[in-house]
Amino acid sequence: MVFETIKKIFGGNNGNTKLKSSAPVPVEDYVEVEVKAYDDENLIKIKSLNLKDHRDVNEISLIVEAGYIALVKTVHLDRDVDEEYAQLLKALKDKLDRLNGNMFRIGDYHIMAIPHNVVVEKVDSDEEDKNLPYGASTTPKNEAKPEEKFEEYDDELFDE
Repeated sequence: MVFETIKKIFGGNNGNTKLKSSAPVPVEDYVEVEVKAYDDENLIKIKSLNLKDHRDVNEISLIVEAGYIALVKTVHLDRDVDEEYAQLLKALKDKLDRLNGNMFRIGDYHIMAIPHNVVVEKVDSDEEDKNLPYGASTTPKNEAKPEEKFEEYDDELFDE
């Protein structure tokens, strides 16, 4: 019953229940359609991860090797780093060195692991400070600096 209904649908409404076969289409009738290729090299890919154990070190290194930038949530880097966590950071740094990648600290709770084709530059607004090492300043110690304000972000973005 169902098969007969399907045959009628494909056969048309004239009651012809024979299924029609299609003849081969000659090559000349095909039209070449231009397909825009997806250029993967111009795409910036960022992954967000947590660093808790050696499996995470392997995952981060694989992600960086694949060309992604990894934003990694860590423990408080000034206060909560113990010997075991320092070994994790050292293992990650060693793996990234073997891949010609690099690792940068971003605040107290995050690091950024980058592949070899990514360059991170610090942009200073003060012309005097351009030739000084990172963190050094020409402001005298007794002169008060204006208070810096940073946008707060939601830590839930980095939770799994």
